[in-house]
Amino acid sequence: MTGKAGMKIADIMRKEVVVVDERSTVAEVARVLVTCSEDLAVVCAKGKPLGVVTSYDITSHLGKGGSPKKWVSRIMTSPVMSVTPYEDVEQALQHMETQRLRKYPVIMGNRVMGMISVQDMAEKQNAHIRFHRGVQTIVILLFVAFEISVFALAFWRSAA
Repeated sequence: MTGKAGMKIADIMRKEVVVVDERSTVAEVARVLVTCSEDLAVVCAKGKPLGVVTSYDITSHLGKGGSPKKWVSRIMTSPVMSVTPYEDVEQALQHMETQRLRKYPVIMGNRVMGMISVQDMAEKQNAHIRFHRGVQTIVILLFVAFEISVFALAFWRSAA
């Protein structure tokens, strides 16, 4: 893995994605999202991504008196806003912040490859920072051990 600026979406995306058919009902998708503990599903027709639907979209639809039997394709957000696996994480994060989105499907061609969220990116960057802090700590400990050994050697020679 490369540094933060060179990190790609493929390095940190989650491969588990909720994908539903365009003719699934709102109620069916709500059950799937609850079962999978997710809040976003990619809506597809014959495997091709058409849009996304969130738990908020479903709650909003039902809260306004919408039918749970309505096709999810009628309430989805379309076209799909997505990223590719080879996109730079930093650029994707900036785009997500501009669009005020928390999650993006990762799509290559017409194939859903995974999911990326702002939280995933933050956790990966935190892990990267923790790793480098650990390396710094080891270097400092080695330096201190070296200094102590030099001091001990000088003390031993002066005592002899």
